[in-house]
Amino acid sequence: MSAPRTRGPAPDAPRTPSALLGPALALALLATACGDGRPDTTGESTPSAEAAPDAADTPPAAEEARRILAEETDALWASLLPEMLPANALENLLVGTTETVPLRRRLFLAHLYAGREFRPLFFRYGEPTPRTDALIDAVAHVIDQGVDPTTYLDDTLLDALELQARVARAWTHRPSLQLTDELAETVLPFLDRVDPDNDPRTVARRALRAALADTAEDGTSAGTLADLHALHELRLRLELERRGADAAAEALLADLYLRYAFDLRHANVRMFRGNVSEEERRNIVAERMEGAFAALAAARTADAVRELVLDELRPQHQQYAPLMAERRRYARIVAEGGWPEVRPFDVAPGRSHSRIPLLRERLRIEGYYHGDTGEGLDVSDRLDDALVQAIREYQETHQMDVTGGFYNMFWQSLNIPAEHRLAQIDLTLERWRESRIGDEDYFVFVNIPDFHAEVWRDGQRDMRFGVVVGNNRRVCNPRTNQMEMINATPEDAFMMTYMVLNPYWYIPRRIVEDDLLPQLLEDPEFFERMGYERYVTADGVELVRQIPGDNNALGRIKFMFPNTHNVYMHDTPQRALFGREIRQASSGCVRVSEPMEFMQYLLEHDGQWDERRIQRIFDSLQETGIVLRSPVPVYFEYYVVRTDDQGRANFLADIYRRDRARLDPDYDPTEPCEIQRPERRIVLSEDGRALLRDAEGNLFDPEGNPLDEDGNVIIADTPPGDGEAYNAAPPEAEAIEGGIPLPPPPAEIPDPAEFADPTEDAGE
Repeated sequence: MSAPRTRGPAPDAPRTPSALLGPALALALLATACGDGRPDTTGESTPSAEAAPDAADTPPAAEEARRILAEETDALWASLLPEMLPANALENLLVGTTETVPLRRRLFLAHLYAGREFRPLFFRYGEPTPRTDALIDAVAHVIDQGVDPTTYLDDTLLDALELQARVARAWTHRPSLQLTDELAETVLPFLDRVDPDNDPRTVARRALRAALADTAEDGTSAGTLADLHALHELRLRLELERRGADAAAEALLADLYLRYAFDLRHANVRMFRGNVSEEERRNIVAERMEGAFAALAAARTADAVRELVLDELRPQHQQYAPLMAERRRYARIVAEGGWPEVRPFDVAPGRSHSRIPLLRERLRIEGYYHGDTGEGLDVSDRLDDALVQAIREYQETHQMDVTGGFYNMFWQSLNIPAEHRLAQIDLTLERWRESRIGDEDYFVFVNIPDFHAEVWRDGQRDMRFGVVVGNNRRVCNPRTNQMEMINATPEDAFMMTYMVLNPYWYIPRRIVEDDLLPQLLEDPEFFERMGYERYVTADGVELVRQIPGDNNALGRIKFMFPNTHNVYMHDTPQRALFGREIRQASSGCVRVSEPMEFMQYLLEHDGQWDERRIQRIFDSLQETGIVLRSPVPVYFEYYVVRTDDQGRANFLADIYRRDRARLDPDYDPTEPCEIQRPERRIVLSEDGRALLRDAEGNLFDPEGNPLDEDGNVIIADTPPGDGEAYNAAPPEAEAIEGGIPLPPPPAEIPDPAEFADPTEDAGE
């Protein structure tokens, strides 16, 4: 599932006290208070109950062992820990049968850590590694991406980190096992109980082990040896607590990192193309998560963790970072109380109005008004040039006619609360985390609400031009009996494989029936004047198509990326539409304002640009396909907020109400409907005339006069076929680069919000 959004600065995460640390920690703190408090970094020591032998009778090896035992007791004690404590605490936590720490990915973490022999990433002997601080800092600042950090930094993790820090402090200041004279007199005689011919360090270790094991039959010890055993038990329990606290915090942080990586990047399964099964998709995500873990393990400095690991989890498109910066700015505005509402008014430039100061303050808060009198901000009630410029800048960044004047759309937009603008930015950031755009260095990007297309290559935007997208007219869908925007341009990823010059337009059936045939019924010359013709395909499907030429609705060229939506990009003769700010007028396809420049760019980078050859094709009016040697990815996406070249947030029209559906829990787009079938429907005769047919199959002329079956009019038994699929098919004329294979239909891609993390334990 995608990372949860937040609509404002997240509240401070609650930090509940951790559980009591137990008697061992209390004893350690008491011992620290009573001792010299010097931290030590090794192990422990031991005592015995016998007098030391005369130095003159001590062999050289035993004398060296005596020195090691006296001066390096802590290190010797630490070397005995593998014999005294269970195996790796992290391994026990992840593969043990008792669940002591709540983890989402226990099994996956056990698999990952087994690959590194359960060596920790986040803690080493109680001290956090650079990965720890870098990860916690990144999660704490994930609010800049519109994600609530408290969903990651929950009480369980915070308590575990607090406990780990407290236990680590106690362990660092644990009482030393450096032998006092009295303890030495007790422990050193154990040197006589081991083979003095062995290595001196081995002799010393065995002597310490023997001293620690020397107890009475009832398990007790007395005198100085009892003091050594008590100190040994205290340090052993501290070591256990330190290892347990480190392991718990380690596992929770690793679990957090995997969840963070999944939410910010790897939950996005929309990047997968082609026929990928659900199982294959889950395996790919699991492999990517393993790669994310390996990248974290390879990064050893805080800078490497931040730059090579955590920053790489964010979407890399150039829109994301500026949106984060604008998100911080709008969050500050919301935290400071937002902006005031301004009731509409009208006034000419240079004239005064009582609401001008409030309007000026409103625009100043959002960063549009920069006027200054030299002694501070202008507070007059006059509509001066600086305020007019602020109004123009606001209109420019909100898809309005830039007039510097007042109209209804301006006032409606101006009085949208700052909290809603922040929520729109948060949703846009979330949409970028769900983006279909992958790691390609060359692609075409259409932001539907922006009414622009862009060509990106090697991280640079090479082209940006206006487009017209599908209209948002709601009609009754007979298949669902719901009012729907059936002409809305879909969000999807495609692969442009060819283009068609001088294209025919095979007209969709709904356009033929709803738009063209009624006009033909009124004007028998309509089809001939507009270049429409009845056409029967090789497999007998009856269609209506428009011949190539200047009047063709597709213009002189279409850019093809076969898909199940039957949409594509194309030229258009309706050039006036590009003078509008809001350009939603097509039946779903994307009309291009600069088709010739776009074609030239694509062919130049494909190694096929030949201006004279292209002109000959256009002059011939022969439908001709050009296959791209290197297919180009094409993305249709939906972002209601974008940043411009100045880094300003531009708030765009939510033309299909897709943002509203995700931001407003009360919004219900469903509306039942029922199509009223006309008594007589319009049909097309074989000779190209529009006639009427009733439910019984009787035919009538446009004036309603019945027609004799023996007349010259022959009507096809079926309505015209749907031209949409034929528009997306290769042209009948031979393509310049040969045949144009159609790819198989893509597999259904689940919504990222519904895609479960394959690395999570089943049932959790």
